[in-house]
Amino acid sequence: MTQHPPFYYLYAAGILNLIDYADVRADIAVIAVRLGGLLFAAPLPILAWASVRRLTQSPRAAIIGGAAVLAVPQLAHIMGSVSNDVPTITFSAVVIWVGIRLMTGDRSWFATIGLGVALGLAAFTKGTALPLVAFAVLVVAVWPRSLSVPTRLVRLIVMLACAGLGGWWWVKNIFVYGKIQPPSNLYADNPFPEG
Repeated sequence: MTQHPPFYYLYAAGILNLIDYADVRADIAVIAVRLGGLLFAAPLPILAWASVRRLTQSPRAAIIGGAAVLAVPQLAHIMGSVSNDVPTITFSAVVIWVGIRLMTGDRSWFATIGLGVALGLAAFTKGTALPLVAFAVLVVAVWPRSLSVPTRLVRLIVMLACAGLGGWWWVKNIFVYGKIQPPSNLYADNPFPEG
């Protein structure tokens, strides 16, 4: 879909170039891209485990949280398909994991910068990740509470600058098209007829 940011499409194109897609059958090319997507699915149980463990301090709850990812309906289908949902889900899970670390007392710059980078990658993959901006801003602005307000403000600016990795795509859309996500036919040489 032409109105989506290009991260996933560049990633899929890289996989296709690796297998010299012009010389393989179409089904092999699709399988290669699907398998490339599975690289994003692999860390999901670990991210869920780490998030629940950090939030609850319970090893048992963490194991259940990590295993519960495997019980989510349609997740295996989505994560095994050719779709920009695949990296969006994983980058979003990283945003949540790092956000939980900050909420539970992680004062490191690594966490602040990591949150911004993960948010930027999620935003550069699909628009459904944009609500995470509000989550990330709230987390950095409020936690860790032991930091002074000016320090949290500096961290917020740094985090948003790192999120600019992908955020620039959406800001550009506002300036160029007047909308955060214009309709797909806006980009076509011959737009679809109205009605």
